[in-house]
Amino acid sequence: MGQIFDKIAGALERWVSSASTAHEATTAVHAKKILSCAHLFTFDKPSQDFLPKSYTEEEAAFANENFFLPFKTIAIEDAATMTLLSDDEKHHRGAAGNRLVFDVAIRGTNKVNFAKDDPDIPWLPGQQVVMTTGVVSCLRFGAGIGAVNQANVGEIVSISFYEDGHIELVTGAQAHALGLQTVLLTRQALIKNALVAFHEVLYINNPDYFIISEQNDHEVERQRKRNGNRIARTHQRPTYKALRPTEIRKRLRLSLEKGASPRVHERRAHIRRFRSEKFTHKRGQVKIIKACWVGKSTAQIDGRTYRVLLNLRPPLESSGADHEGLIPGSET
Repeated sequence: MGQIFDKIAGALERWVSSASTAHEATTAVHAKKILSCAHLFTFDKPSQDFLPKSYTEEEAAFANENFFLPFKTIAIEDAATMTLLSDDEKHHRGAAGNRLVFDVAIRGTNKVNFAKDDPDIPWLPGQQVVMTTGVVSCLRFGAGIGAVNQANVGEIVSISFYEDGHIELVTGAQAHALGLQTVLLTRQALIKNALVAFHEVLYINNPDYFIISEQNDHEVERQRKRNGNRIARTHQRPTYKALRPTEIRKRLRLSLEKGASPRVHERRAHIRRFRSEKFTHKRGQVKIIKACWVGKSTAQIDGRTYRVLLNLRPPLESSGADHEGLIPGSET
């Protein structure tokens, strides 16, 4: 995995060096900077193969109140697309806040990896990569089978990268004025894929899973020593997965230490709200429950370092701040 991430990284680098206007140059530099600092999560399956089909009322209410990104800026790549999500400067908790979204599609992706209701975007001759960006707000998760999960998106910007090196930037307003069906469909895809990415974040944040990072030590060190502005590719940066403790132990070649607590007690740091009436003074308050892990949490295997992120905690601050606009032209 990581092929889409690497392709858009190369495309953005070329755009920075070839931008023909000041506006394009500013937009390209901002996009490159955001992608550079993203923490890349990967899934080797299409999202419809592992995401839950519905949420209970309690699960949906908890998600709306406590949704958070595990890092301020993350990129999630599954078998179909890559979507980048970024909080504003305050890295907040709650579904309704404003979050910047990059949605990246690569020409030639196998259609079997897409859901049946995904918009079928007609590719233009020579068009290889399309990145659509906008600020998503008012996210709300619904409960029950067939529930409508809602989100608003403001003005979008669509950037197309062509085989001959040509780069085309079109805003949503320009697309409407020109009747550009491809760009209009990418807006639908942005909303759809953003919602999928938000559901993938809920999957990642499930306290039954721990986040594990993996990196090629030699390549990461080589990238660190380089003097340049190149975006670290997948093999040159840590990548992240959400796995159950038993899966992590197999990957790290660890076994449960004799006499240690049962694995069922292992639990990732998570949010708890005191709701019971027995909590006279704490009722309504939010508390971070610390992570519990048995034994070693780091391993070096065949030149790769694996780490279970035990100190990764959700933000306590609620959403509510306005997005400051990381991409010129985007607005809520």
